[in-house]
Amino acid sequence: SMRVFGDCGPFPKVSSIQVSSTSNGLYVVGATERDQVNITNLTFAVGNMNYTSTTVNISAGDSGQFASSVSVQHMDRNIINCNGVMMNGTVVAGNGFDIGDSSNITIMNCNIFSWSKAINFDTLGATSSIQNVTITNNLINNSNGSTTGAIHFTDDNVYNNLIINNTFNGIEAGASAIAFIQFSGGGNYNTIKNNTFTDSVAPEVTANHGIWFRAGAQYNNVTNNTFNMTNETSSTTNYAITIDNSTTADNNTIWRNIFLNLEQPVQDEGDNRNFWNVSELGNFWGVYDTSTERCTTNN
Repeated sequence: SMRVFGDCGPFPKVSSIQVSSTSNGLYVVGATERDQVNITNLTFAVGNMNYTSTTVNISAGDSGQFASSVSVQHMDRNIINCNGVMMNGTVVAGNGFDIGDSSNITIMNCNIFSWSKAINFDTLGATSSIQNVTITNNLINNSNGSTTGAIHFTDDNVYNNLIINNTFNGIEAGASAIAFIQFSGGGNYNTIKNNTFTDSVAPEVTANHGIWFRAGAQYNNVTNNTFNMTNETSSTTNYAITIDNSTTADNNTIWRNIFLNLEQPVQDEGDNRNFWNVSELGNFWGVYDTSTERCTTNN
């Protein structure tokens, strides 16, 4: 179902909505107090909150596993806080969060488990944009074989977003050419910072990437992340970071990261169109293969 454009929802005066699987599910249309809104389902809460300046909280310690996709569309200055509760994608197909034409959104403290895409950025049209979205302190676990990415950026109008302090852990078997974070067709001026990427390769996967920059990915900043990824013998194309050979996958900066375990952690086909240091400060390499490599400063 879709809310009609211009409809402010049933609780426009309530700035904070609590979600609990043990709630009685009763609510008052036109509610002015938080205790008049009792919601059992995260999707229902987000779909009915005011389009701006509303916080949705799942009750901390809730034993329920929220198993429906959440659509965040045409919203501004909203916060979704899962408080560590699991969003379980093994029950239904789809994406954990679909974000479209929104700004100043924060998704935090979610355990996003086994969705095709944990978080999908899709602008919904040429005139819309996604900006200033913060993805923070989430556990993104066991993505289930999408050919795109656990977090997926789709076009140039996805910009100035922040992915910070998240843990990416495990990708299921079932597809080739998958990634934890993929920029496919765009994504500019985004920051990926202080995240941990680990155990991202399943034996059946033929090509895997921690972060994959494809055509249109420009001016993104990747810094202070740890890539502790294993190198499975069944695959020869596993990389912490991949940059495609495209004239529009350029001017991305990758610096102050830690690359562990992979014998070839990076595949850069960008013909020196991207930067691997800032003021001559580069990355830590767990495997350093030859003394002929050199520092090239562009600052």
